[in-house]
Amino acid sequence: MADFASEGGHWYKWGGIPYYTYLNKQGVECNVTLREARKVNAFPSFSEILKMYPAHQLEKWKRDQAIFIADENPRGELEGKQAYADRIQALSAERGKAIMDLGTKIHGDIEKAMVDTVWIPTPEAHAAIQTLGDWAGHCCWRNEKSFAHRLGYGGKCDAHKSCEHSGEFLVDFKSKDFGEDWFPAIYDNHTMQLAAYREGFGLGKAKCAIIYVSTKVPGLTRLVEASESQLQHGWEIFKATLNLWQVKKKYVPKFEEINGAHQYALT
Repeated sequence: MADFASEGGHWYKWGGIPYYTYLNKQGVECNVTLREARKVNAFPSFSEILKMYPAHQLEKWKRDQAIFIADENPRGELEGKQAYADRIQALSAERGKAIMDLGTKIHGDIEKAMVDTVWIPTPEAHAAIQTLGDWAGHCCWRNEKSFAHRLGYGGKCDAHKSCEHSGEFLVDFKSKDFGEDWFPAIYDNHTMQLAAYREGFGLGKAKCAIIYVSTKVPGLTRLVEASESQLQHGWEIFKATLNLWQVKKKYVPKFEEINGAHQYALT
């Protein structure tokens, strides 16, 4: 599984201004929590909302990894059951962090490749950018832009564009362990994300896709475009999940209508 987003647990102020950390009374920088978000009317990120949605495939992936690690690391003759369980869990957490760190690095390399014309991109970044260009052209792209939406959520998109000649497009990059013999598909959480971002940026007609970047084969990518029916379905699921989050947390950020502003705002 191992799909890693870039904005997990983040918050956004009105206007799409990122609000990820704050200084506590001791002057220490801390991650923003719901308690702090309430004070400034911050909007939760898509990834925060997604925590309310069952992640069956991700949980199965985690269980599978724990089983694989246990198979690779047998229980010692004098090792108690709990000690063994603790050791396997620690090893699982260590492997999970390594995979996440690799995904973060690949994502960062892609972002740098999109803005730095001098830097020589890694095979993963080069392939991702080439796949993006082959799908929708190489010009007019805006990357890592954020928004806050009137329904009470925010987000940051990997890349999107609106061109009068070629149309509107939105894409999200995800790292995944796959090879030539198997390609990943698109799931409900992906169409939810794409639909939420499309609405957030006011790109109601945009074509949307996930570009998977292999962590197994350098330079191997797979683009999966979501159909309009999938995006509409994803949007309905997301709205229901957002409503559940707001009811559960007892918090709905207030939308500020400033000088006739649109239903979304970008940075």
